[in-house]
Amino acid sequence: GQPGTRTSHALQQSRGMILVKLGDNGNALAAFENALAAAQSNQEKLEALRSLVLVGKQTGAKGKTAEYLAQARSLAPEDESLLREQTILAGLEGNHSEAVRLGSLLVILDPSPENIAILANSLFLSAQYQEAAKLYIELSGKDPQMLYKAGLSLASAQLDKQAADTLEAFLHVNDNTTLKAETLLALGNIYTKQGDAAQAYRAFREALPLASA
Repeated sequence: GQPGTRTSHALQQSRGMILVKLGDNGNALAAFENALAAAQSNQEKLEALRSLVLVGKQTGAKGKTAEYLAQARSLAPEDESLLREQTILAGLEGNHSEAVRLGSLLVILDPSPENIAILANSLFLSAQYQEAAKLYIELSGKDPQMLYKAGLSLASAQLDKQAADTLEAFLHVNDNTTLKAETLLALGNIYTKQGDAAQAYRAFREALPLASA
């Protein structure tokens, strides 16, 4: 409450962090906005904007969070963490084409498995199933569960033979009962669509004791 404290970036930033720890997100948001207004350098602006993104995510204010991320990226366009946050937020907002665009930039910036998975998920949600499947298969060497996602992507692309082969391969490396049941059910549907009654029957029969009600 002392004179001049509202125009001190360091004090407002510190106050905001304490309020976040106390669970007072409303006043924390106000403090970080004061810190942003008082910032004297791009580094201080970025610090305040990152904090505003954090609180925006916690409060579910997607629109404001998107604005803060856009401002932050204008100051640091090559910052991987900010671009990742922006990509994920675009997907949560249902803007899947934008998520694909941002995700593509993210993978160029850092082709880590985490970033490739984000792009693959965005491609799937934007109905670019074959492209998503390619990335899931690429990731499956280190994460076998990606074969399951690849199989579902190929099935969505109407590539039933490839989808069945991929899901059968997943069954050989998977030890999760729930996922095994879901994989067998998906296989049963694919084989039914293909007119392969024997394989469909086998898949549904194996799924039955594993499936939930």
